[in-house]
Amino acid sequence: MITSSLAVKRCVRRGAAGLAVAAALQTATAAAQLDVRSFKTADTLTSDGLSVGAQSIATNQTGSFDFAGQSLTADGFSGLVAYSSDAAVVAVANGTVRFNGETIGAGQAIILPPLGVDPAIVRYDAKRLIAEWTEAQKSNFPSVFNKFQRIAKKQSRAIFWGRLAPTTINIAAPGSAEEEQARRSVVGADVITQIRYQANQDAGDIESGIVSAFLAALKSEDEAAVAALLDPSPFGRMDMRGQPSQARMLLAKRLINQRNWATALGNSAAIVSDDTWYAGPDKNVTLKLKRLGDFAFVETINVGTGR
Repeated sequence: MITSSLAVKRCVRRGAAGLAVAAALQTATAAAQLDVRSFKTADTLTSDGLSVGAQSIATNQTGSFDFAGQSLTADGFSGLVAYSSDAAVVAVANGTVRFNGETIGAGQAIILPPLGVDPAIVRYDAKRLIAEWTEAQKSNFPSVFNKFQRIAKKQSRAIFWGRLAPTTINIAAPGSAEEEQARRSVVGADVITQIRYQANQDAGDIESGIVSAFLAALKSEDEAAVAALLDPSPFGRMDMRGQPSQARMLLAKRLINQRNWATALGNSAAIVSDDTWYAGPDKNVTLKLKRLGDFAFVETINVGTGR
């Protein structure tokens, strides 16, 4: 598990709400990516290949990289890189990571929320971070584990002397593990993560991204992406695990099979008027979105006679 923070050190930009992880951020177009290994399987990955819920380990990485829509710079960085449903996290065990003029060192983490919420620099609880590492994981990442161990010992002494105080906040699961799994089933799809972690978006940009991604998924017959962007309310609302997910996938398949969407939608961009989105060469495809929490989903799509 990642971490409960020991103390909020400071916010990167004025107005950040400490560890409150809620809505909006940014994205930069592709720079180099950080080389990481899956914490679960030890497979080699890059930082742009991580999904919500995935954790990875970086070892002695140096250079600029993009992660969660932000541009960062590593210098001898070893540590943990991960997404939960409501934040991305870079926890430093050794070396440094620089962001927006700030330098994050061993024992610190940067929290990168989606949808424009300001990042924050915090101290993480190293003891809790490594408490559930298996023997295989310790064997796969011995140097990083040892660095986290050393940080945990220093933090224990600081807690004993009153310089640090533990908190109950857990970035990996802001509510509970069960709530986190349910939340991931609604906003954890890769297509949604790509939209939520975009650069300097306002609400209109986010909705445009949702509509564009949905229409592109229809045209490419990407059933998983279409299903992920459909309104979950009729199926399970804020928990789409199991049967609700299967039912939404069936609807996505039926929707894709209704017509040749590549022809129906053409190449023209969708436009919005009075909360209705219009797409297609004749603007005869209409969509309405429904907001649930900090994200919106496609509630209806109809093909008519033109606008």
